[in-house]
Amino acid sequence: MKFSKVKGWILDFSQNNPLQLYRLGEEWLERGPLEKDLGELVINCLNMSQQCAQVAKKTKGILTCIKNSVAIRTREMIVPLYSALVRLHLECCVQFWAPHSRKDMEMLEHVQRKATELVKGLEREAYMRMSRLPEAEHWYVESLRSKSDHIPAHLTYGKLLALTGRKSEAEKYFMKAIQLDPTKGNCYMHYGQFLLEESRLIEAAEMAKKAAELDNMEFDVVFNAAHMLRQASLNEEAEKYYEMAAGLRPNYPAALMNLGAILHLNGKLKEAEENYLLALQLKPDDVITQSNLRKLWNIMEKQGLKTSKT
Repeated sequence: MKFSKVKGWILDFSQNNPLQLYRLGEEWLERGPLEKDLGELVINCLNMSQQCAQVAKKTKGILTCIKNSVAIRTREMIVPLYSALVRLHLECCVQFWAPHSRKDMEMLEHVQRKATELVKGLEREAYMRMSRLPEAEHWYVESLRSKSDHIPAHLTYGKLLALTGRKSEAEKYFMKAIQLDPTKGNCYMHYGQFLLEESRLIEAAEMAKKAAELDNMEFDVVFNAAHMLRQASLNEEAEKYYEMAAGLRPNYPAALMNLGAILHLNGKLKEAEENYLLALQLKPDDVITQSNLRKLWNIMEKQGLKTSKT
């Protein structure tokens, strides 16, 4: 492939550059203040502000197109569009042009804020993740004012209130979410986790049971319910839900290990051994399962029971 001499430029760096003349063959090369290669702008003072401005302008244009063309702006709709169309411009070769001045960083952060504003509720979660709780609270209050029956807002606002120490207020929002839709297991599970953090173990276990009864095909709900029942020392009921969880994910080592542990506690030693061994088949190097199995074997040998190792 022939090199186009006309398109060749000299880009000089540093203040003490002697600015020599260069040529390719008989063609003298001209100087330029900037160069664009692979979509990235490089200027002779190595200041990346122009690149940041170019990226910000392009991504804002894309966000405007999304805003004008997408009628249903839910998280499920906007996040994939943002990932596919916007984020790649913010991240492309960012190791090279990563902004270091506050002005450039704020320019790019403004793009991300505009993106979160497209989805109602997403800006609240963003503030929560950044630990900017006062801003997050403002958005949750506004959301509940405009839509008082919005269950996710009740649950997440309850979490925020709990984080800031307003536990009695938080509990009211968890209970309100349950009242709005008593058929949603997710509401009971969030309330149960709140009660668990408050060391109200029996109440937490009751909420977890209700959640698991409503969402008995959801592994995470059933597994968490079993965990809460075990913490409340309701081991017989915990066994039932650990068994359900292992049935939902029979090839998940943690489910089998926990089922083995609760069977171990409940005195069902042979069944506990079987589940520990199944867990180790799936994850042979699991230290906790290996330790539990050794303890189980010691108990079985003392009771004169036959073990798989003998």
